[in-house]
Amino acid sequence: SKYKSSTSFYKGRGLIQLTGNLNKDGTAYSIPGPYEKYGKYLADNGYLKKEEEGIFISDPDLISKDLHYAIDIAGWEWSIEKKALSYIRDYVDKEKNAYAKWKRDTF
Repeated sequence: SKYKSSTSFYKGRGLIQLTGNLNKDGTAYSIPGPYEKYGKYLADNGYLKKEEEGIFISDPDLISKDLHYAIDIAGWEWSIEKKALSYIRDYVDKEKNAYAKWKRDTF
């Protein structure tokens, strides 16, 4: 296929179709990105053993095969990674406030 996702290891998975980052030449999503960050977040917060934080890098299909991970990573993406902000945060900084308003209005 001509689409980048067909040649990508970290293509969309889970409830929100989590996708990794593009490689340097822009031909595939071959950099783990959020798959790596989510594993690190779980390990740092005691939900995974430190030696298990790379499980989504080596087996990204866990996101789509395990309902718990599919739901949890969707929540993590919006609450931690994308920071869907509340109405009271970042009103001092106009640039951040515009971003937060966009997230609220489209979430």
